[in-house]
Amino acid sequence: MATPTLASTSGRRNTAARVIGLVLALVVVLVLAVTGWFYCEARASLPQVDGQVRVEGLSAPVTVLRDAQGVPHIRAGNLHDL
Repeated sequence: MATPTLASTSGRRNTAARVIGLVLALVVVLVLAVTGWFYCEARASLPQVDGQVRVEGLSAPVTVLRDAQGVPHIRAGNLHDL
């Protein structure tokens, strides 16, 4: 009559394996979500280094050039625009 005892023990093992699998899946999803959020936030904090931007209030074109070290050099037609 030991057979029913063995069957209930294997059922507990299956339930424990399912719970562990579910917890691991949730941890993986959480890690991926946090990694994605961090990547988006870090990318958004970087300055725009190419392209054009329209700025209200400028009376002449302004040029921003970056040297090899990334230091910006600003050229403008007048002091107010600079």
